[in-house]
Amino acid sequence: MVLVTTKSCADFIRASFKDKPNTARKYGGLMHKLFKFAISELGLREDNPITQLDLSDYAVKRRTILPTHTQIAAIRAASLIGAKMPPISSGPTFCCLVDMSYLCWQRAIDIRTLKET
Repeated sequence: MVLVTTKSCADFIRASFKDKPNTARKYGGLMHKLFKFAISELGLREDNPITQLDLSDYAVKRRTILPTHTQIAAIRAASLIGAKMPPISSGPTFCCLVDMSYLCWQRAIDIRTLKET
């Protein structure tokens, strides 16, 4: 039986994602949820080794380059057709999300979760 420790988790993240801070944070978040499930639902552990993990040096940098008008137009055009080129029903909705994201300088998830109020 192999015991998973905070050190082994840190070593895994640092070895695998040294140059990818966003991916390192995502893996850390996923591992935290998995260990939480192993503790609360399965009763396999008493502690969560990810809780003590310090990922502060994996700061995600903001993008400094915005997409051009041509790139946005290409994304909109591609979103209206499916993989085999027939029009898809969710295309106009996706175009609306692209437009709102571009105009408001927000992520699509932020636009999708806006409340009408």
